[in-house]
Amino acid sequence: MKARILIEVIIVLMLGIFAYTKFLKPDAGDTVARASLNESQSTRLNELIKKSKTARPKVKAPRGDPAQDFTPEATSVQREAEPIPEIVETTLTGQILDDTGQPIQAPVTVYSTTCHFTGISSNGNFSIVVQPGLCIVGAQRTIGEHILEAQPMEVVIKEGEANPLIIIMPAELMGTVGIDLVLHETYAEVTAVAQGSPAAQIGMEPGHLIFEINGHKVASLSQDDIAASLSGPVDEEVRMLIVVETADGTLREIPVALGRIVLP
Repeated sequence: MKARILIEVIIVLMLGIFAYTKFLKPDAGDTVARASLNESQSTRLNELIKKSKTARPKVKAPRGDPAQDFTPEATSVQREAEPIPEIVETTLTGQILDDTGQPIQAPVTVYSTTCHFTGISSNGNFSIVVQPGLCIVGAQRTIGEHILEAQPMEVVIKEGEANPLIIIMPAELMGTVGIDLVLHETYAEVTAVAQGSPAAQIGMEPGHLIFEINGHKVASLSQDDIAASLSGPVDEEVRMLIVVETADGTLREIPVALGRIVLP
């Protein structure tokens, strides 16, 4: 029994060796042919790869939105130089006269804040180089510690002309006694007294009544007459007759003389 089993095993092994030799073991020639085929295919594949690399155009990687990356070329624009406006100048000439028509010999400053010029008169005459246009012209001079101003004037200065101008200034420094009045039929009533004025220094107060000014009855004077009497050259006296009510209710006439001063 054991001998039979051994014989069967040997037969099976021999059949396996035969089958491997006949069907499974590769033939040497076939192996060489396959190796040659594989080498040929590899060479062909390498040639195709080389051709694809040389024939295919290079494509740049996308950069994103072209609208964002677009940069216009710089251009140079030649602009014509704008002409520089020519500054035209002309002459403003004139005289400085007092209210009596006489030339003011003292130096007077002639100026314009609107047209930006300043000049000094000499012996009542001035000549200033200015630009044409509409100007507000003023003048002032110094008397002691005070500045005397002329009334500002509106002047059209024309190109190429002498542009003569006459400026009138008071001959003297003007002052006041420092009171405001309201005119009634026969008297003027004091309505205000300036602090530090000659009227305040003698004790005048609102409510005091004035019946005479410089020897003239108030009843015969106009409002302009009274104003002209109270204001005038500095240090000139103004004589008045005032009426005040005393403590017992009676009225008392008091003559006063006030010198005019320049109030601040």
